[in-house]
Amino acid sequence: MNPRYLGKVVSVVNDTTVVVNIGADHSIRTGQTFVVIGLGETITDPDTGEVLEQLELVRGRVEATHVQQKISTLTSIDVQRDPDIKEIKRSGHAALYSFGPTTESVRMGLDRTKPLISPRVGDYVIED
Repeated sequence: MNPRYLGKVVSVVNDTTVVVNIGADHSIRTGQTFVVIGLGETITDPDTGEVLEQLELVRGRVEATHVQQKISTLTSIDVQRDPDIKEIKRSGHAALYSFGPTTESVRMGLDRTKPLISPRVGDYVIED
């Protein structure tokens, strides 16, 4: 295995959580952050024919949330925000016509944990 890769995904719990084959025996600590990557196609220079590298597909950033001796549970730490929602309320006759008192407000979108992008058993983890 390439020394850049610290460990491999051995289980996909759900779209935000994976288990990797490194743990306390490898000095992994709770709170430590990583990037989960999959390997894509091998990239070749079209002019020279030289094989450059294998493309790394970033699945997402994760944090060690539970560390055991030989495995660790990693959970997504990227956040996505739902869109803001603009609300317009009309009262009385304004509800029937486009005049009269209105109230406008904006409800802020919620921050949610962003899912990992198609995590798979066999993906790698690297230091963040």
